[in-house]
Amino acid sequence: VENLSDSKLVIMKKNGITRLSIGIQSTSNKRLKEIGRNHSYEDAVKCVENAKKMGFDNINVDFIYGFEGETLKDLENDLDELLFEEDLLVYLNIIRCVHFFQYYLHY
Repeated sequence: VENLSDSKLVIMKKNGITRLSIGIQSTSNKRLKEIGRNHSYEDAVKCVENAKKMGFDNINVDFIYGFEGETLKDLENDLDELLFEEDLLVYLNIIRCVHFFQYYLHY
């Protein structure tokens, strides 16, 4: 998100790029700061909206889950927030979370 400026989007579109994968990572600004990201969730939403305005219609957004202290509620909150565009594809990058999902799969 930090590096995907409007000018870069224009260049990509002019050069035939048809698919974007945007690393939103989290809807929590607190979590984004903790993992060293220089964007807010609002910045990420704006980035996706700008890409769509420029004609990109194949956009994936990447999220990361499994940080220490994250709960199923955190995942639910992210997924609820994510529904700002129904045609976005979401990849869940699961890191360090075997115990996280094992715990919740049993309950």
